[in-house]
Amino acid sequence: MIRSSFFILITLILGFKGILIADENLWSTNGPAGATVITIEPNYHYDNSVYIGTISNGIYRTFDGGGNWDNRRQNSDGYSYFTMRDIAIHPITPDTVFAATTRGLYKSADNCSTWSYANLPLEGEQNFVKYHPLQPELIFAGGWMMSWKSYDGGNTWVELDVTGLTGMMGLEIHPLNPDLIFLIGGSFSPGHGVWRSNDRGITWENIQHNISLQGYPSDIELDPYDTNIVYVSVSNYSDSSCPNLYKSYDCGETWTDISVDFLISSDVEALEISPLDNDVLYAGTLENGVLLSEDAGESWREINDGMRTLHLESLEIDTSTLDIYAGTVYDGIYKKHLAEAEWRDVSNDIYSGYFRRIDVSSFNSAKALAIGDNGVFQTEDYGETWSFIDVEMSPLSMVKDAEYDKYLPDRIYASSSTAALLQPTDMQRGFYRSDDGGNSWDYFTDGLPNEEYFFEITVSYENENDRRIFLTTYKEIYSSDDEGEHWELRDSGLPFVTTYSIGDIEVAPSDPNTIGVVYYSQNKLYLSKDRGETWFESGELPEGGVGLGIDEIEFHPDDPDHIYASIYFNGIYESLDGGDTWQSIVNDLPLDGSFNDISSITINPYNPDNIFVSSFGYGIYQSHNGGRNWESFNEGMDTTGIFNEMMFAPGDTTILYLARGNRSVWSITRTPVGIDDNEVTLPTQHNLSAYPNPFNASTSISFMLIQPSQVTLDIYDILGRRAESLVDEYLPAGVHSVLWKAGEYPSGMYFYKLTAGEHRESRKITLIK
Repeated sequence: MIRSSFFILITLILGFKGILIADENLWSTNGPAGATVITIEPNYHYDNSVYIGTISNGIYRTFDGGGNWDNRRQNSDGYSYFTMRDIAIHPITPDTVFAATTRGLYKSADNCSTWSYANLPLEGEQNFVKYHPLQPELIFAGGWMMSWKSYDGGNTWVELDVTGLTGMMGLEIHPLNPDLIFLIGGSFSPGHGVWRSNDRGITWENIQHNISLQGYPSDIELDPYDTNIVYVSVSNYSDSSCPNLYKSYDCGETWTDISVDFLISSDVEALEISPLDNDVLYAGTLENGVLLSEDAGESWREINDGMRTLHLESLEIDTSTLDIYAGTVYDGIYKKHLAEAEWRDVSNDIYSGYFRRIDVSSFNSAKALAIGDNGVFQTEDYGETWSFIDVEMSPLSMVKDAEYDKYLPDRIYASSSTAALLQPTDMQRGFYRSDDGGNSWDYFTDGLPNEEYFFEITVSYENENDRRIFLTTYKEIYSSDDEGEHWELRDSGLPFVTTYSIGDIEVAPSDPNTIGVVYYSQNKLYLSKDRGETWFESGELPEGGVGLGIDEIEFHPDDPDHIYASIYFNGIYESLDGGDTWQSIVNDLPLDGSFNDISSITINPYNPDNIFVSSFGYGIYQSHNGGRNWESFNEGMDTTGIFNEMMFAPGDTTILYLARGNRSVWSITRTPVGIDDNEVTLPTQHNLSAYPNPFNASTSISFMLIQPSQVTLDIYDILGRRAESLVDEYLPAGVHSVLWKAGEYPSGMYFYKLTAGEHRESRKITLIK
């Protein structure tokens, strides 16, 4: 009767979720929105039409000025999910588009619906492509160690005759003189930087002259009203003193250094000149956002109102609408009219943001956090919609991890690190806590080092009043017993390191004292059996590829000595003896050098033989028998791109969330089918168990709540006398574990009794000393 009632409840839940989520058993995404926008290209044949190129997810286009975007990738032959570098639209035939990508040059004749490879003489990454505006059969393209032109619309190509050119980064044709063309090449060598042609690209002359060799040219802009005025920006990520902007008053014969002197890193990525006033300039920078000059580059100021990030990658003015678009690193695309002061995020429908982590509320399976390089987002409807959570840190800081508290529904923890290449001294880096669902935050650093990177958060819970929070840097582990307000270094038994070393850290679900931490660069796993007080090295694991080791670890839900570990480029391993020995469970997983890099291990808490793994190249695989056999689990989802953390919704294993690197966040609703899900994967009403049993000093008692309930958990001796009360409180839905330390009790048989609402259940347990 209990099982029948349970499946009625599950049917109702799934029926409700079916309203919110896409088709069952198909992966889908609705964000969060975001992307790294490499290039922006207005299509002047259509009003408010703009194309953008992203990292890892190809081209998007809009026909309403950014209100709606659609992705123009292709899944079969041809261009598919590539990282973009440049887009060129035919000046007469608007449906003909070229795309310069990391995998070569591609052409579409049907407005990006299908693509064919442009057969350049050499294969390789292409950085730019450009039509001649008056002679569209003349096309220029280029990349690293190659530069091309075509006289027949891209059917055949010949190499440009540019002496000393090692890497072609961009090309501009002057609107007043179509024979005058400027070219920039990315190189740090003398004489390799800026070229000029006065005959439509037949011959070229190097005009770098006094432009600094400390960086490389990143953009070139020609004054639309004066053929003598040329601007060149220079990038140097690591040296803030490097000159970053030059101006020529004589068509490139000589250059004047007009560098912006307040940049955090000397990097100007993009330049634009206002079509209304050639003294008004815009610059997109890597660390200072968008800059404005109203005196032809003599002075500059930041204009970043409305932006969540200061990391710019691209900038473009739509001269037909007088809108300026700013493409960011990770945070999508922003827009404003030239006369407006504030930017507007117009990234809706662009699902190419980089997301690393997922956390799901133990109180509500529809509520999840997505942690990415463009911030923290929250859904309360299974991923159908997402809202940005402002953690109130510096725009140059980055949230690395965020996690809900298991017992407090409105509490969220977050860690921060720097997102700047050079480290500003006034950046906040440390630990954040919100007690009102993310509306406001407290910031804590007492006991923490002045690090630029704080990474993972994990919490060990003895009960709702006893939590130890762990926080990692790239080389150390800290813990807090007062909800993050004060911190203590936990390094007893851990190695001293000076390089980036610490990766994953996990607490065993069945034992809050058992914790594992990965030192990936040393290929070492360290374990603690006393809640981080001391650590010891596990048994030796096999080496990974390219000098890397362990990527991810995961504990069995019921056994703290049963551990899984993935090794970079070497598959997945299992230990049944607390890490002393390891054996491969790769078995029939496809191995070709990419799938071996398993980035996530997720175990069904109600059927631990049901294991999911994910990686680059092959996506998701699952096993129903503890890793002896594996099968693909990718319906509805392409398997290209990066796969990061995957997580079940607590208390509901029909819901899986996945952080997909440069593809945002995905989710799936699994229909329970077959004995695996019906009998094991989905829990009975409370799934009461203890491990180990028999036991010596302590045992972990676990139970599942389908819905929030008033719960008591008591220990009784063989005569029926209550020996100890372990729980007496109102608990949220989900899985709960309580440790019984029986050191003062004599050997013998005991009973543990659970009362949850109207439900009562008891089990035997044996103490042996």
